Amino acid sequence: QVITTWSLWWVVMVRDLAWWRDDAATVRAQLPAMRTVLETFLAAMGPDHLLRPPPGWNLVDWVWGRGWTDGVPPDGGHGCTAAIQWQWVITLQAAAELEDACGEPELAARCRLLAVAARQGAERFYAAGRGLYADDLDHRCFSEHANALALVAGGLLPARQTALVEALLAPAGDLAPASLYFTHQILEAAWTTRRADLLLRRLSAWDGLADQGLRTVIECPEPTRSDCHAWAAHPLFHALASILGVRPAAPGFAAVRIEPLLGDLPWAAGVLLHPRGAIRLDLRRGPHGLAGTIHLPPGITGTFIDAGHSLVLVPGENR
Repeated sequence: QVITTWSLWWVVMVRDLAWWRDDAATVRAQLPAMRTVLETFLAAMGPDHLLRPPPGWNLVDWVWGRGWTDGVPPDGGHGCTAAIQWQWVITLQAAAELEDACGEPELAARCRLLAVAARQGAERFYAAGRGLYADDLDHRCFSEHANALALVAGGLLPARQTALVEALLAPAGDLAPASLYFTHQILEAAWTTRRADLLLRRLSAWDGLADQGLRTVIECPEPTRSDCHAWAAHPLFHALASILGVRPAAPGFAAVRIEPLLGDLPWAAGVLLHPRGAIRLDLRRGPHGLAGTIHLPPGITGTFIDAGHSLVLVPGENR
């Protein structure tokens, strides 16, 4: 079984490894394979900057009906679809970050130029009449997937960004809905756009799972094929990385940026395991913004950002 789109997500996973863990040797060992993946997909990008994915199972998400087949979004017979096009943009951006981090600025610059070209191709899917990205070039089918990935890719004009967020906040309507698995990308879109309302609204999809007798998370809403699936466990990540807002600010997690997104939550607390120890947070909403304590492990500095203000963090306890 060859799931071609997983090769693109693998590149993003290598970038995540480079930032979230301090293991430069393992990251460098993946670069030759990463470049091979990029070259394979680059050969499938035409002069119109549109990606026509290589042969294989171009799985995006489990969607039934709405023109989707076996998890593959509709392409209108053109061989290309918006969700995978935006995934290609995201992958090239991640590859550029990796090449820079590994001391290859020329290769990083090439990846950024390719990302710009791929973004130009992605704009072919924009349906001005709807203010959304369609799945297909004929603008007949629409999904949450394409629009969430466009937000994750970033770089959209503010008005367009707002329109896409509002579409993800509204009932799905004719938008093909994301499964619990793919909702990770919607939560990333909420983080990217600093929209706590979208973040907390979409996290509510996990409410009630325990009432169904589940002790682990399911892959998709019923009828699901798996009652124990790591793909849908990402609220564990977003509790720390999005609500508490703890994310690496440098490769190897050498520095941390903490930018909470609590929305209307009165408080949030947690512990994130860092390569050098634990980051501990206990934040509460007060009349003048967030207050509380943040503990950083030895040798790690960072920045805390809230309501447009920033505070330098030092190793040990910060109040």
